[in-house]
Amino acid sequence: SPKTEEIKKLRKSTWIRANKSGLFHSILELGDQVEKKQKIGEISDPFGGKKSKLVSLNDGVIIGLNNNPIVHKGDAVLHIAYN
Repeated sequence: SPKTEEIKKLRKSTWIRANKSGLFHSILELGDQVEKKQKIGEISDPFGGKKSKLVSLNDGVIIGLNNNPIVHKGDAVLHIAYN
């Protein structure tokens, strides 16, 4: 039998921005579900130290992801759609 998927209509979206400059490491992928305050990745200095955690601001779905590992403070790193 054919596989059916639930269709969700998400009306709002927001970008999570880098809270400091460094190397961005996402632990999620496009299409992943996220919950409010869930860890989505971290930014570290070039030597792997001084890590800064990034968390989701809403429950939602990841619809955009910055694949460039080098980020500057304020850069958009992850786009989340939500209701």
